[in-house]
Amino acid sequence: MRSLLKYFRKELFDGLKAFDGGDYIIAHRNDKQPVQFAVIQTIPVLAAFNRDGFTAKHLKISITFLMDLARTTKDPKLKSSCYYNLAKLIEMIDMRPLQDYLPDIMLSLFNELEKYSKPMCGEVIKCYQSLSNKFKKKILEYGNMNRLIDTILINGLQAQSLEFIAEISKMDASDNRSAETQLKILYLISYILQGEMYHFKEKHLENIQLKNVLEFQKRIMDETSIDRNSVSISHALQALTNYEFNDLAKVLPGFFKDVVLEYLDSSNPVIRKAAAKAGCLLYNKSDSLTSQDSIPKNMVYQILDKFLCIAFNDPDDEIRETMLSSLNENFDEFLNHEKHLQMLFMCINDSVYSVKEKALQIIGKIYSLSIQRLNIILL
Repeated sequence: MRSLLKYFRKELFDGLKAFDGGDYIIAHRNDKQPVQFAVIQTIPVLAAFNRDGFTAKHLKISITFLMDLARTTKDPKLKSSCYYNLAKLIEMIDMRPLQDYLPDIMLSLFNELEKYSKPMCGEVIKCYQSLSNKFKKKILEYGNMNRLIDTILINGLQAQSLEFIAEISKMDASDNRSAETQLKILYLISYILQGEMYHFKEKHLENIQLKNVLEFQKRIMDETSIDRNSVSISHALQALTNYEFNDLAKVLPGFFKDVVLEYLDSSNPVIRKAAAKAGCLLYNKSDSLTSQDSIPKNMVYQILDKFLCIAFNDPDDEIRETMLSSLNENFDEFLNHEKHLQMLFMCINDSVYSVKEKALQIIGKIYSLSIQRLNIILL
C-alpha cells in the first residue's frame, strides 16, 4: 500500500468508492513488528497522497501515535523512526492545521532531550528543524529558548544540532543572542577538551549579557552526562569548524593556542585531523594577526612552529596538507623568517604532490611580497 500511495496519482483511486487506505493503515498502528514499522513509514506517504483528507481524518491520531510511541519505546530504532517520520509529516502538512499541535510537539521534543540519552536521537533535532522551517519565528513563542539551546548543547556538539542552534539564534536577535550562544559553545568545547572552563578576557565579553552564560556554566559543571571520550573530543574540535564564531573572532587565536593546540599531538588520527581543520578555519575567520588587540607575536610563533612541524612530520597526508592550507595571509609577516622558510623548503620534499604544491605556493607568495616591499623601499 505504501508503494501504491507513493507512486500512483490520487485520481486513479477515485473510482474505488470503498477504498480508504488511510483507515486501513492507521488501524494497524498497534500491531506487532514489522507491521508497526511499516505503518510509521507510511504515515507521511499517506499525508502526501491526500493531504486534505489526511488532515481532516488522521492528523491528530497520527501525531499522537508517533509522539506516544517515541516517548515510551525502549527500542532506539523504533524511536528514531517515529521522530524521523514525524519530521516528514510536519513538512507535508500546512501550517494552519498543524499549529494546534505545536505546543505539544515542542514539549515532547524537549522532554526527550532532557533525558540525555546516549547516544542522542538525532531525529529529534530533525523535528525541530522541520518546525523551524514551517513556523519560522513562531516557535520562539513556545518554551524557553535559552533552556532549549543549553539542553541541545549538553546532549552533544553534533553538526545537525549546531546547525539548528544557529538558525534559532539568528531568528532571535534580542539581547545579543548570537554572541551569547557562541560563548556558550566555546565554554562547552573548553570543558570537554580541558575538563574546565576557559577564562576569556573581560574586554572581549563586554557586549554580552552574561547571566544566561553563567547559568549554562553551572549546568555544565553539575551535569554528569557530558562525555569526555574520544568521540566527544572529536565532535568538540569539529564544532569549531561547524559553527560561525563571527562575534568572538578576536578570542579565537588565543583560544586555539591554549585549548586546541595540544590535540595536534594526539595519537588518535581522527582527533588530530579535527584539530588540524579547526586551526585552519579558525584563522580564516579571525582578524589579521597583526591588527590591534591581536595575540602577542611570540604566541603566533609558537603556533607556527607547531603547524610547520605537523606539516612536515605527520604520517597522515591530509593533515600535512591541511596544516599548510591554514597558513593564510594572516601569517605572511611571520613566515618570512629563516627558521620557518627552512621548514617550508623541507616540505617541498614531501612524497605527496598536493603537499609539495601547497609549500611552493606559500614560498612563492612570501617571495612576491618581499619583492613588492623592496620595490616600495627603492621608490
